Amino acid sequence: MICTRTPTGWTLVYQNAHARLAADLLRPLRTGLRPARWDALLYATALHDNGWQEWEPGEHRTPLGTPRPYDETTMADVVRQSERALRHVEHGSLFAALLVAEHFRS
Repeated sequence: MICTRTPTGWTLVYQNAHARLAADLLRPLRTGLRPARWDALLYATALHDNGWQEWEPGEHRTPLGTPRPYDETTMADVVRQSERALRHVEHGSLFAALLVAEHFRS
């Protein structure tokens, strides 16, 4: 989950919504700038975080009870959720699975 503190509370963006937004932002790229396998890139971008389900077990809150930002996620949760994302996308395209794997590599 992408969390941003605001003066009145929090703005929360779920990971799968972030993935769809990323694809929506990428979609209007001019044809001359698009790489080979454009459709596969859009597909992978739209699905790249679908393995992240906020309602599943994991450390989704800080000790104070506030939402836990992605950059504070435990390594165990990152590995588990990354594997889920790869399993989800690999059925559609090996190219998409490669792009998703690169997304989680760092």
